[in-house]
Amino acid sequence: MASSKFRDSESVRLGQWLPAVEKWPVRRTSSDTDHYNCYAYVAGDTRRPWCPLPILPRGVHWPVPVDDEEENTVWPVLKGYEAIGFEWCENGTLENGFEKLALYTNQNDEPTHVAIQRENGTWQSKLGSDIDVEHALESLESSDEFGPTDYGKVRYFMKRKRTPSPTPY
Repeated sequence: MASSKFRDSESVRLGQWLPAVEKWPVRRTSSDTDHYNCYAYVAGDTRRPWCPLPILPRGVHWPVPVDDEEENTVWPVLKGYEAIGFEWCENGTLENGFEKLALYTNQNDEPTHVAIQRENGTWQSKLGSDIDVEHALESLESSDEFGPTDYGKVRYFMKRKRTPSPTPY
């Protein structure tokens, strides 16, 4: 991704929280809303938040049950996305006919964030209850060059067949 393509005021604003946007800027793709979060965004649900918890608060969804001992691990996240058609894959390289997700984890391998790859190869995600952004995976990652972030590093990838958009009549 060319940096200049994504340089905007969001990169400046987010730079204090995500210092790597200095090198890999982000581009806002929505207004801020708390109707959904990154987990829901990747699943295509913008009506409600998703969260891999053993006991779900009212209005929060997760597609599979979560055991208490699995809380704060990657397993319920990976199983949840498997339940909606994703399967493990090795990397985030663009593959024709597939959409991919990238799961960020902290140094304890606890899930922190998830992003989705679009047909053109760009990555998008929802930043908590803030905005949706288009970004390089590295924009949100901790690194030796830029320091730590709350999101940590991308450690897992999954993919599923991309469903074609309906043909307009």
